[in-house]
Amino acid sequence: MKQTGRRFYSRLLAALISVAALLVIANFLAAWDLPRQIRGEKILSREFRPVDDAVLKYAFVPNRHREHHAVWEVDISTNADGFRAGPFVPKTKKPRIVLLGDSIAFGVYLEENQNLAGRLSSVLEKRGLPVEIFNLGIPAYVMKQYMASYRRYGAALEPDIVLLQAKPGDFCESDAIFVPAWTRRVPLVQWLWWRYQTYRLQNQTQTAGISAYHGLANECARKNIPLIVLFFPFLRPPSDDSWTEDKRELEKAGVPVVDVAAILNASGRDLQSFRVRPDDVVHPNAEAISLAADAVAPMIEERLRGVR
Repeated sequence: MKQTGRRFYSRLLAALISVAALLVIANFLAAWDLPRQIRGEKILSREFRPVDDAVLKYAFVPNRHREHHAVWEVDISTNADGFRAGPFVPKTKKPRIVLLGDSIAFGVYLEENQNLAGRLSSVLEKRGLPVEIFNLGIPAYVMKQYMASYRRYGAALEPDIVLLQAKPGDFCESDAIFVPAWTRRVPLVQWLWWRYQTYRLQNQTQTAGISAYHGLANECARKNIPLIVLFFPFLRPPSDDSWTEDKRELEKAGVPVVDVAAILNASGRDLQSFRVRPDDVVHPNAEAISLAADAVAPMIEERLRGVR
């Protein structure tokens, strides 16, 4: 009986040692494979924080005061909710605009006076219409998150206009992955998390994003809040028309859609010349943002005449 018990515990110990050895080997292989699998531009940095919202999932870190961002080479300030905007204060007599969007609205590589909110505020003030603009743009957000951000933050700001910055692919799920801090300590856990998230993205559809957009349009219409879409293209050669299907879907809601590609093409230059970095096909430079702001400002002014 004693020998049987000893054999059992010996086999159990051997099995546990084998499992531990396999986990150590798997962890080593995961650490080796992670840099090969994870592309830097797709994994969100530690400057993002988790949000207790199943749709938003993450936001930028709050309460930054002119902290220099080494990658974007600009100073970043954020409010208590992690937005590149001023404090969310009660409404004043000034007309109020809520800007929804992703890294284009946020203004990566651009100073605050160069991003969409900063430039548009300056243009409208020169036209004799000082406004408050609350920039709710967060890098890597997509349409579902624009809508969730509006419901959680934007609606409470009582906007007179909602300006939606969109781009091709916004109806899909975000291809950026937020890696929770607890997964970063063990390479195997982080590798498994990454594989699960990439598998989930491979099985995405546009249905939820399209529904979120039409929900936003309907909500603005019910409250008699004008919604304007500022649709930015990918900054690729003219032969790339991947944006046309998304643009048609945006127009189905019956709201004005400003085609930024047409605005940039009217300059007589290729779209590539408006990249903020030579290899960046997504983010426009300060000149492109300025042209877009100049184009949308008269539309905003027309809709705010009754608010002044």
